[in-house]
Amino acid sequence: MKINLFKNNLSLGDTYGVQTGDYVGELWTFIRSEGDDYEFLSMPKNVNRKIPKNKFDFGLKENIIEFVEKVPKTVRRVIKAQFEENQKG
Repeated sequence: MKINLFKNNLSLGDTYGVQTGDYVGELWTFIRSEGDDYEFLSMPKNVNRKIPKNKFDFGLKENIIEFVEKVPKTVRRVIKAQFEENQKG
């Protein structure tokens, strides 16, 4: 599935795989946009990640980050709940 690399409207459940770098092997599922950052739940670690939008776009352009899938609605609810639980702690 091809996506527009620089779309500014990521939606809840869009999941990206990290190919290289400090976060290699993680899957980031988009939760929300907050100011100049995107916020994700990172799996399998189940930790929240706040990534600057410009770095995320660079990662897509340079194939550091790759779109994997949009997770099903039932999975999105669980992922969002985990993200919110992490925010409390």
